[in-house]
Amino acid sequence: MLDIKDATKTAIEYFGRVFPNGYQNLRLEEVELSEDERYWYITLGFDSAYQNLGALASVAIGGRPMREYKTIKIDGLTGKVLSIKIRTV
Repeated sequence: MLDIKDATKTAIEYFGRVFPNGYQNLRLEEVELSEDERYWYITLGFDSAYQNLGALASVAIGGRPMREYKTIKIDGLTGKVLSIKIRTV
């Protein structure tokens, strides 16, 4: 079984491979172990690095980009990443 540190490390490394240049200021936001202890849910927050009309529309007052969040589901036994989803706050 992966411990919390290994699950978090796996999520961050996977995120970096999937989105190599599309983010800034990556932070760990939430970590949750499923009730049956089979899956880790790791939520990462980041500022989008994409500079297009969609990104400009999401800029908060003061010129700072709004935070975006992704939740990565990891199999606790194998360490395999099973999904990555948008997390709304």
